[in-house]
Amino acid sequence: IEVDKQADDVRVSNALVIGYSPLYQIEVEAGNRKTHCPAYRPLVGIQLHSFLRYRDSDGYILDNITFSDYGEAIGCTNSSAIEMDPQVRDGHFDAFATFSNITFANPDTPMKEKFNMCFLAENPLFIHDLAIQDLTGDLNPNGNNEPGWIISDSQMMTAFQPDGNCYPMEGSCSLYCEGGCYRTMNYAVNVASEYDDMVLEVTRDDGTVTEFPGYFEWKTKIVQNVEVLDDYENYVYQRRKYYSPIVPNGSYTMRFKLNGAVVWPEFVEETWEDPPSCGPYVSDGNITLVTPTSTGDNCDNVIRHGDAEQGTRNLWMHSGGGLQVVEPGYNSAYAFSSVLRKGTWQGPGQFLDTRCLVEGNQYEISMRVKLLDNDGNPQHCDVNREDINAYDVCPRVSLRVRQLAGNRIGDPVDVSYAYPLALTVGPYNKDEWNFIYGVFTVTQSIATADAVFLFVDRARPGVNIVIDDAKMVPTVHSCAMPVYNTDFEVGDARFWSKLGTAKTDIYSPGYGGSAYALRTTERKEFWSSMSQALNSDCLVEGTTYDVSVFILLLDENDIMIDCDPSLSWGSSTDNVCPTMSLRVTTGTEYVDIDVGSVTGTWTSGDWNAMHGSFTPTQEMLVADSVRLFFRKFKEGKNIVIDDVSIVSVEASDPNQLMNNGDFSAGDTRHFNADRGGET
Repeated sequence: IEVDKQADDVRVSNALVIGYSPLYQIEVEAGNRKTHCPAYRPLVGIQLHSFLRYRDSDGYILDNITFSDYGEAIGCTNSSAIEMDPQVRDGHFDAFATFSNITFANPDTPMKEKFNMCFLAENPLFIHDLAIQDLTGDLNPNGNNEPGWIISDSQMMTAFQPDGNCYPMEGSCSLYCEGGCYRTMNYAVNVASEYDDMVLEVTRDDGTVTEFPGYFEWKTKIVQNVEVLDDYENYVYQRRKYYSPIVPNGSYTMRFKLNGAVVWPEFVEETWEDPPSCGPYVSDGNITLVTPTSTGDNCDNVIRHGDAEQGTRNLWMHSGGGLQVVEPGYNSAYAFSSVLRKGTWQGPGQFLDTRCLVEGNQYEISMRVKLLDNDGNPQHCDVNREDINAYDVCPRVSLRVRQLAGNRIGDPVDVSYAYPLALTVGPYNKDEWNFIYGVFTVTQSIATADAVFLFVDRARPGVNIVIDDAKMVPTVHSCAMPVYNTDFEVGDARFWSKLGTAKTDIYSPGYGGSAYALRTTERKEFWSSMSQALNSDCLVEGTTYDVSVFILLLDENDIMIDCDPSLSWGSSTDNVCPTMSLRVTTGTEYVDIDVGSVTGTWTSGDWNAMHGSFTPTQEMLVADSVRLFFRKFKEGKNIVIDDVSIVSVEASDPNQLMNNGDFSAGDTRHFNADRGGET
């Protein structure tokens, strides 16, 4: 009877299992066979595997079975009643089984002919952690029928057994330990060559110590009749490496160690195997997993091996398609590239160190990016595209946040996504390395997650995303102003996006002889423009904020045009100057609030100033977003902005009840015409 690896939850009971029966002997002799052994192999009654179909599969039960006519006497070498198949999946034994009421027709049957796991023990991939419960003690070599456990003859399996409690099962390559009650905890960790030599150190409260190795199932595929490693399967983000300490009842402290030092493999997901039928056994209150304090090196840059200069995939995985190291990188030898992408969500990524993800912490994400087709040809993308299915949409950075609802196999798992954490910023040049940038604040759901996977996605299928120089560093955006990248001197549009149907791009030169400014193109509505969400954490209810910006106006041919500050939107549209506004959004509802306008007279062919103010309300502070943008300006015409400023009135003029009362600003900000006329 072969209980195959593809079978699970199998019970064999109430059976008489006969090997070389008298009737079979007569048939063999009459047939003049060369051998009666199956394919010249041992004759076995029941063969069990060391692993099951799935991680949540139930193991085997053998109950009320009598074996006869097995062993050396029948002429088949290594014949036995129960044998463990030598095949392994990942080296770990998880086919947990129970034996009860097992008897043998010959009471003098040697132990090696009753149970044999030598072929399994000889497999170099096996990690020697077998444990089978014998409920009725039928395989106890002492012959006293004391219940216990059949275990691998290894230090990690005997470390926590009392001295003299385990006995050799002669010839079976196993031990029998009386009493006790084993249970397994599974720790799922990062698949990274960084941790090839990492072990799990287990210490009982009496100071007894042992180590458990990790294991991982390397998937293979057939290519041109040759078996090779399957890069897709082995590096996709769902894969895990496992550590499975199986221990008797007691209190334990567990630590991951690499070369003697306590380490943290970015994340750990805990899952108990089902409780055994014996007791007492270990449970949550008996095990402490040590999370070492993070050092500056861990969280100074949370993305590890972001420059690819190891020349390996260490720590990097993918969300679909595949992953490879390519040459050259950004001012370096290597970079990471996705391959064979078939979905917009697919791209390179890595798991983040959960110790660094503290609620409220801010991180700045940056990396270089380019897009290539499968032949290596550069591909263009439009940084203004937002539709994930658009043909020329640009990459973004996203998070996959995984939270286990419990720690038992089969408990629910909550998976959520956070995006975009960072975006490709303009200008984009398909023949050069481009820039992805963003800042995010760690939320409660991210901080409490069991595993957080950062990945780069959102490019059309068939286009490979190539990244290099990836960083995620702590940052604190001060509240000197609730708006960022206000002078654009970094040379890109980080922090800025657009509202409505329009595109944005860098414009040169900027105000006052500076290098850069930000402009719109292809404006389709009077309210479409560049836009930035204000940092609402910096806004104080009831405090008045002074808002200013310098603008240029361009027609569809990029020729400077003028506007008339005395005109109001509505009665006319052609020459009306833009209005600076805030869009306050809560859920699907929003309200637009005008906060600034062109002050004084318009200077033709030059930069002009816009000024205004606003006072945050409670509704603003609790809104989903408060966005600065420009509206009430004729569609088809374009706006260029530079030197954006939002500061509290107290900060700009702390000793005056009236702002700009001496007009030292050189313009009429804070003053408006009353009942007609101009200022």
